[in-house]
Amino acid sequence: MNYLSEITETQFQIIYKVMIKRIAKGYSAEQLSYLLGRPRNYIAKVECFDHDCYHVTELSRIALALEENDYTSFMPETIIDDKVKISMEKNLAGDTCTYTCASVTREHQRKIRFVLQEYIGRRVFLGFSGIRDYDLLILLDMVEVLIRDGYFRKLRSPLDIFTSINRFLKFVISPYCLQLVLDSYCESQCGCKLVRTVKGNYFFYSYNCSGD
Repeated sequence: MNYLSEITETQFQIIYKVMIKRIAKGYSAEQLSYLLGRPRNYIAKVECFDHDCYHVTELSRIALALEENDYTSFMPETIIDDKVKISMEKNLAGDTCTYTCASVTREHQRKIRFVLQEYIGRRVFLGFSGIRDYDLLILLDMVEVLIRDGYFRKLRSPLDIFTSINRFLKFVISPYCLQLVLDSYCESQCGCKLVRTVKGNYFFYSYNCSGD
């Protein structure tokens, strides 16, 4: 796949820095999209310059998800508003996705800006593969406790839930695992305890009062 877009140099630097930190953290684009409460292809579209750049509030939440100090870690040292035309090629070969990004001059000459490789593995086909039963049981217990304690009486974003559980458990859980557990509470045929609500461009989880 090949994408072509025109953005500012500053926006390019922000998208690039988020991308390398995401890959270094081991999160897929879909996982980070989920934690933000966005559609699953949101981060992938931004990274391919097929969507507007992240705004400051969203960068703050991305920093929290990737365990960065704050959003300024994604900012370039100098703000440059000059426009650049960017070409992004995305190729999947086996278990590896290769991103080749280049700037394109008015004379249609390409200058490589970066080449990144991301290990995709079986998750591209199986989504939740690799999740241990032990992880699911821990999360099921944690979500049940949060439901009983009234935590979901307010709208909660996936990232809020993610950070709350991580803080309690003292280790980082899998975003895929969290999604599987929370959505199972929304889709259970034996009395749904949670509902997934969309507000604006984001989705949230809350207690299903109709089940009372």
